[in-house]
Amino acid sequence: MKNEDKQIIDAMFAKAKERSLDYGYFLLRVTGIEHFDGDPIVVLAQELEAKTVTADQLDGNYNFWSLVFNLSRVANGGHYMPSPLSTPWGTPEITDYKTSALPHLDEPLKNLVLGLADEDAYLEFAKTILDNYKQGFSEFFSVNPRYIRDPQFTVTEFYFDDEKAGLRAHHSNGSTSEFSRSGTEATGINMVIDDEVGYFVGMMDELKKEWLINGKPMYEAGLYGKYNADGEWKPIEYTGDSQAPQTAALEFSEDWEVQGIFFYMYTTGFPVIEFVMRTKIELPEQLTKFYNGMRLYRIETPNDELKNEHIYDGWMRFDDFSEQGIFDALDTVKLTLEGLSYTFGAETNWQLKYKLKSSMSGVSTPTKADMEVADKLLSAVAESKDKDILMAAISWFNLGNRSHNPIIAFVCYYTAIEALARQLAEGKLDASAFFKPVAVKLTESEMVKEYDKLYKEHYPAGIKALLSKGYFDIHESLNRLVKSAFASVYGDKHKIYELMFNNKTGLVGLRGSIVHEGYSDWDRTQYALAQKNLGNLHQIAYSFIMNVAVRIPQGSKPPKLSMRFKHSMDASHPNTTLVVTTLKVLSNKDWVIRPEWLY
Repeated sequence: MKNEDKQIIDAMFAKAKERSLDYGYFLLRVTGIEHFDGDPIVVLAQELEAKTVTADQLDGNYNFWSLVFNLSRVANGGHYMPSPLSTPWGTPEITDYKTSALPHLDEPLKNLVLGLADEDAYLEFAKTILDNYKQGFSEFFSVNPRYIRDPQFTVTEFYFDDEKAGLRAHHSNGSTSEFSRSGTEATGINMVIDDEVGYFVGMMDELKKEWLINGKPMYEAGLYGKYNADGEWKPIEYTGDSQAPQTAALEFSEDWEVQGIFFYMYTTGFPVIEFVMRTKIELPEQLTKFYNGMRLYRIETPNDELKNEHIYDGWMRFDDFSEQGIFDALDTVKLTLEGLSYTFGAETNWQLKYKLKSSMSGVSTPTKADMEVADKLLSAVAESKDKDILMAAISWFNLGNRSHNPIIAFVCYYTAIEALARQLAEGKLDASAFFKPVAVKLTESEMVKEYDKLYKEHYPAGIKALLSKGYFDIHESLNRLVKSAFASVYGDKHKIYELMFNNKTGLVGLRGSIVHEGYSDWDRTQYALAQKNLGNLHQIAYSFIMNVAVRIPQGSKPPKLSMRFKHSMDASHPNTTLVVTTLKVLSNKDWVIRPEWLY
């Protein structure tokens, strides 16, 4: 067969493969009930190999030309037809199925058939069709079982065993439809065999708008693969009411990362964590497999050898669908990526692809009045004798703004406060004379009294707290310095003072735990606590630096800013668009991961 003819056939099968459900019907050759001594297509393939079939016999082979008919139809976007060339009732029986099929083939395939020079070329064409069919069948059923969802919330399970291949359609009301093909028969239950394949679904009013298998969520079936092809990041296509999985995710866990993973699992059916990573590591292989099952796929772009950082598509499969199971899988991802970054001493940033909570920030849009405030702050800092310490505090504050990790951001904001507050309270700043903080150095008798209070409050159950508070509140007096500074700037009745120093919920105590008790994102309770309080600390750090820099008297209001922001949202950006009913409404020509999609 000519190479260009083979390319036409290969292209037809490749296009048909994209129509996953109809392609499955095509490979199974879904029909009504049939009985035979040997599958007709298998028998024809054997005859072609043995060269015992003639061109006339091939012309009259219904099964072969039905296969070719459906190959062309499915490849060109049509639905599979179970009986495309059957003789209508009351009309003469067709004996030349080739002639019947030709008008229905697309132009490239029709011209190929009409251009076959002789019988040998004709039989070689048939052999090529069946070889491609056999290969496609093997590839399709290499995932066994294979699950395919349709917009009507039916999950079709394609399976293959030693005796037969078949499908089992799981309807959302718990009923099933089945078709199977073996070497001796084709049979089905609750199937509608008409111009297209259909199903009897049973009680229509019991159908639900979710994909279920035997009444259970689809992800519990352990679907093979993942939602995105390697190197892609698409919004999730979900034809149901997306509010239902969002509500389910929020009820499943209070952790925002777990919520996003559960939403992905619920809507796609894949028990997988998908993420993206930007790093200064170029791994030796495009696809890297780790001991724990995690995968990293390097996005290849032009002039990769000239780049100093790379983008990776990553994923991790898990089998425990509980909240703790997802926590464990997420920790495995974190351990692998943090360990990889540590091993090679390279900067690495990563993010989950799918989140219910957006972390994208908007753009500040200051007014002219706001710019006057900014100018006042800048000039105050530039002309201040305290410029160096003020700029150090501002730098720490900005570093916190740049961090995506709430614990790191928390420490940065607090460091900005502490560095400024300590020197203010110790009288080392020019601003100290303006705010007049109370001296905090304790006499020996005062220290004894304070230790006695701690002893009565914490001994014997709270030895650790006693020692910690004794060091920081009495001996070292670090916390006393910060208290003194805040009291001089705000007064000890101010709500900011209460937020900072409340014994049970104060941010000072939380800072001590983070720094001295090993807080990290490995301890989710601690991580969540830091995240919950981060907004308050951000605002307090901002206010404290501003008040000290421009010398705002206690009880007076700081300069008023409009705090205007705008947040532009590009629907074709997968960090903006989480879920759609169809990707066709978006303008993207492809979904290959782009650097600008990563924050």
